[in-house]
Amino acid sequence: MSGFNNVPIPEELRELHATVEVAFEKAKGAAEADVRSIYESKKRKTALDLVRVTSGKTAKLVHSIPTMAARPGDTQDGAMPVFTPGAASVSSRALPTGYIIEVHYSDLRDDIWGILQDGIEGAASEAVNWKYTTIALQMLDGLTALTVDGKTFFATDHFVNLRDAKLSTFSNKLSLALNADNFAAARTAFRKIPRENGLPRYDNAPDVLVVSAKNETLAESIVANPTLFGGASNPNKDKAEIVVLPEWDGISSGAYEDAWMLMKTSSSIQKPMVFNEREPLNITYIGAKTGPKPGLTHQWMVYGEMVLAFVDPRLALYSKPA
Repeated sequence: MSGFNNVPIPEELRELHATVEVAFEKAKGAAEADVRSIYESKKRKTALDLVRVTSGKTAKLVHSIPTMAARPGDTQDGAMPVFTPGAASVSSRALPTGYIIEVHYSDLRDDIWGILQDGIEGAASEAVNWKYTTIALQMLDGLTALTVDGKTFFATDHFVNLRDAKLSTFSNKLSLALNADNFAAARTAFRKIPRENGLPRYDNAPDVLVVSAKNETLAESIVANPTLFGGASNPNKDKAEIVVLPEWDGISSGAYEDAWMLMKTSSSIQKPMVFNEREPLNITYIGAKTGPKPGLTHQWMVYGEMVLAFVDPRLALYSKPA
């Protein structure tokens, strides 16, 4: 029996480690429920609700697409080059190794469910919150990660038809500030993103407006308030559900505080991004060390790896003022 990087678990700790794993799963479930209850009390979706969720290393992260070489009826000069989804098509982040529980052997012997249990519950809570934070930050990686046409997920020149480069392009990236007029303009542009045959998809209305915490009140004034200043009815009311991602506020010196997204997430199958728990959050033994107290201090670490694949640029639109 071994832990992280095949570190052997001491014989005297094997039964305890099995108990630690069970306790961590229970604490993780409780932490997930806490996160959900907070969002549900505000009648808001979480970042996890914006993506299709899969798990396991064998999960197919990117849609299978036909070869983009010429076929009968295509003109050779209009044929698209073959694009193979790979590492550049996903955003992958592993849980930092900072979530380490250290317990001296004397505490393990005398009080298994005191210090250790507190550490397990704290680590589970931090890990679950990290998962939601990771999705929020990975969504911004769509500015650099590639999608099925070889373009960055958010781009101004996506190919309408993967088989024929002559059928023009479409954009899912704007440089508009968030206000009522620009929301309406972006929503119209979103709905006109064409199908592969070049015709608009008028059923492609976005249902989610994603904003930073800084712009939560502004978003509410655009899509939640029943009336406008002056008493006129609000034409944008209920045109999108607000999702607030406070993680956008504190990164890159506030560079993404004014970024916003429109997304279509109503389908349980078709979503713009796929979130895969490649290595589900778990707790593992990582070894022992000597310290100021006589004897060994044993260590456990929480580990996980999360992957976000950028699948369908027709279902998401990004905007940020220049």
